Amino acid sequence: MAELETNDSVRQLSAPYTAFASVKTALAQFKEHGMPQRVDRSVLPTFSGAVGSQVMTGLRFLGLIDQSNNSQRTLQELVDALGTDEWPATLRAVLQSAYAPLFNLSLETASPSQFNELFRREYPAADEVSRKATTFFLNAAREADIKISPYILRNKKPRSNGAKKRSVRSGDAPTAAPATPSWERTAPRKSTHRDPPPSSPPPADKRPSEMLLDHFKPHDMDDATQNAVWTLIKYFKGLDL
Repeated sequence: MAELETNDSVRQLSAPYTAFASVKTALAQFKEHGMPQRVDRSVLPTFSGAVGSQVMTGLRFLGLIDQSNNSQRTLQELVDALGTDEWPATLRAVLQSAYAPLFNLSLETASPSQFNELFRREYPAADEVSRKATTFFLNAAREADIKISPYILRNKKPRSNGAKKRSVRSGDAPTAAPATPSWERTAPRKSTHRDPPPSSPPPADKRPSEMLLDHFKPHDMDDATQNAVWTLIKYFKGLDL
């Protein structure tokens, strides 16, 4: 685990658990606007409070800034390499230094359980945080062209890919309907289906029992349906009296 010396003790740093894309976004901002001498929230205005703090934690763990948030030479090198052919090799060197214990394992042939056991032992955290920290490393390793066992990568696919669809229960937010493609919106197809003409409203002077009798067709009904309709007719006849 990455360590940072202080005046009193040696403190272990938590592995980054934000999205690796967020760290890349910060590097891109530094490349566009210039390298700040100190990396603090004032130079990360596009990130929310929580994400900004997580990005700084990631930069610190990777050795790109020190405990006082001062930019290190490795940060300048990584920013310079962003978007060039040097990016994978430069990022690989940063990861090999920050995650040194992981590279004692043959990542290309390790089983998922071997990898997870080592990662959790070196970078202990709550389950959800550990899952995010593992995802950060694997995404960074992919960009650094570090070969990772396909068994490990397969277990890190988004959980929603294999999740079964569940029915919408009372109180659940309805799922949004898929957006209609623009070509369908601009050139709607003509439908050959014709809606039946609206039925005429029942005469105002007919009673409910009479209306039911008009629709009572015994030859189209089974015994249970006939009995149910007769029950309704008798009920409404009693109200009509």
